[in-house]
Amino acid sequence: MNTVLAVISIGLVAATFGMVALYNATVNLSHTIAEVKVELDAVGAKNIDLNNTVVATLSGSEIAAIVAKNGLVPESKPNYFHLSKTTDQKWPIASHY
Repeated sequence: MNTVLAVISIGLVAATFGMVALYNATVNLSHTIAEVKVELDAVGAKNIDLNNTVVATLSGSEIAAIVAKNGLVPESKPNYFHLSKTTDQKWPIASHY
């Protein structure tokens, strides 16, 4: 009977330590997730600021100044790809390799 009680006691102590270790791991993971969320929010705010800067830069007057500064000419009918009838129409760029 004493051996059964000893085995049960050892098992109970081991289970208690295991539950404490599992709880500590869960709390640490929760704190790590909270820190990553804060960092993600900061990156999102920087992304919004960058998007606002890009939109402000590419607005009408700013883009006209950039075009004039670099000597660029607006193209009214741009031609991006010229496909011949012999190339595969599904993969126009990859067909050249």
